[in-house]
Amino acid sequence: MGRRTFDDQPVRPIPNCFTIVVTSDTHLTDPNGLILEERSGSLLRTRSLTEAMTFVKEFEEVYIVGGRRIYEDSLQFVDELIITHVHSEDVVGDTHLNLFPEKGSLRDRNNDLWEVVRSHYHAKDDRHQFDYTIKYYKRVTLRTVFA
Repeated sequence: MGRRTFDDQPVRPIPNCFTIVVTSDTHLTDPNGLILEERSGSLLRTRSLTEAMTFVKEFEEVYIVGGRRIYEDSLQFVDELIITHVHSEDVVGDTHLNLFPEKGSLRDRNNDLWEVVRSHYHAKDDRHQFDYTIKYYKRVTLRTVFA
């Protein structure tokens, strides 16, 4: 995740997860307020997404949690996406992610094609202000990520 996304987390690092923060900020602090040099327990700071990718090879599953630039830049490395689509125009936020720039197309900004393989609709309830759909995508255009 990026530094701003990390800063916005109510609990840092995310419990039961190995968390990598991609940032050039050398004053990133751990939960104790100490400046994180590189690694502290399950928290790691890297300067680039490419550097972060060298640490995730050992994991079976990796979740990328944002922000927008991290999502956009990591698209080249992934073959599956899990995206929550909120059904409202009234969502307050400072960032809009547009992975599929051409309306009605599932071709990403790298011109790779994706397909929806599963989809789950959830109606708003006492815990969720809006209806939403979680969609699971798989890359149709296969690419070699690590040579």
